[in-house]
Parts: sequence; C-alpha cells; structure tokens
Amino acid sequence: MRRWAAIKPDGADERERPFELKPIPVLTGVLLLAGVGWLYFHYRHSLSIHHALVVIQSAGMYGILVAVLLMAILCVLPVPSEFLIVANMIIYGVGWGLFYSWVGAVIGAVLAMYLTRFFGQPVVRRLLPEKRQQQVNDWVTQRGTLGLFALRFVPFVPFHALNYIAGLLDIELWPFVWTTALGIIPFDLVMGALFMGVSHGAVIWVLWASVPFAILFILGVIYRKKWFVSVTGTAAIENTSNSDHSTEP
Repeated sequence: MRRWAAIKPDGADERERPFELKPIPVLTGVLLLAGVGWLYFHYRHSLSIHHALVVIQSAGMYGILVAVLLMAILCVLPVPSEFLIVANMIIYGVGWGLFYSWVGAVIGAVLAMYLTRFFGQPVVRRLLPEKRQQQVNDWVTQRGTLGLFALRFVPFVPFHALNYIAGLLDIELWPFVWTTALGIIPFDLVMGALFMGVSHGAVIWVLWASVPFAILFILGVIYRKKWFVSVTGTAAIENTSNSDHSTEP
C-alpha cells in the first residue's frame, strides 16, 4: 500500500530538495488563477440555480463544457456547488447532469491540489488549522491510498479542505484521482435521489436518499472516532517515547 511523505514545516526541506519554478507550469498556474479569479468576481452574485441555468443554456452547444468548467471552478474555490448540480440535472436530466457534475468535481479537485502544491502552500497553511492538517497528514501517511479514500466519507472533513491538504502531501496523481472520483459518487447519488423526490413529488426517492446518507454518516462518524483515536494514540506513544529518551542519562 502506497505511503506518502509527511507534511514538513516551511523551509524544513529546502536543503534537501530545492524548489525550482519552471516557466510553463508557472505561466499555466498564473493563467488558471487569473481565470478562476475573474470568473468568481464576475459571477459571485449569481451563485444560484436560476443564474446557473441562464449561463449554461446561453452557451448553446458548448453548454456541457461550461457546466463542467463551472463545477471545476467551484471545486477549486471554497464555494458550495449544490446549486450547480441541481441546475445540471434540470438541463441534462438526472443521469447526465450528475455525470457532468462528477467530471467537473474531479477536475476541480485535481486543480485545487496542484494549485496548492505549486502556489498556495503558505496560504493553505495559514487558513486551515494546523491541528487538522496534522491529523489528515498522519492518517494518510500511515494508511496510504486507502486512508485517503476513507477520508472522503468522514464527516466534518470538507471536500475542499481535503483537496488543499492533499497539495501539501507528496501524493501521486492517479491515487488522488481515483479516490476522489469514487469518494464523491455517494454524495452525487443522494443529490440525484433528493432531486427526483422533490421534482416528482415522490416520497420514495427521498427515503432512498435518506437511508444511504444516514448509513454513510453513521459509518463516517465511527470511522472518524477511529481516526482521532489512531492519530491521538500515535502522538501519545511518540510523546511518551520522547519523554523516556529525554530522561535517560
């Protein structure tokens, strides 16, 4: 099972592996950040189902591309994207609407990880609590790919935050992609069932959405407790070991 390097404090590994900025990645990152920033400030007052419908439908034959790109942008920014998922289902139907939203979410997660890795590490370290960073880091470092996959189902670990923290870890692209792609499917299915229930007035769809959501939530809470016990227990063992060594003559 794949293990990854732990998060190091700023400047801790500068002598080991100096960071070099290459022109093409830097230019690409700057253009992406500029584009995301422009779109956000231009449409920040239009984050609603109605405005999403107008924007996507006005794109005509390019509407699918716009829907995917909008979802990717919302997943880069710490902005809720549920309204866009609903808009996509209204326009393209439940199946295709969820699929386009899913594709955009995966693309956005990858962009968020790489933008954090190359440009936003200092910002993420300041915005996210250090304790939460260390908890995720310890969990993923010890358990590898399966640990990263499990975190997608743990309550109170936001989708955006996990993407940002992944940018602080030495995670390869493919493990991050498949764990993200599979990890967001349950949420999308719940959204689809709720949409069917509300739009068709069918209570059965709401029940179908509520049951798996409740099961996933309970399992996530249980797994979350194991996560904190594991991380805290490991830290306690390390602290005890360090204190024992410090008392030796």
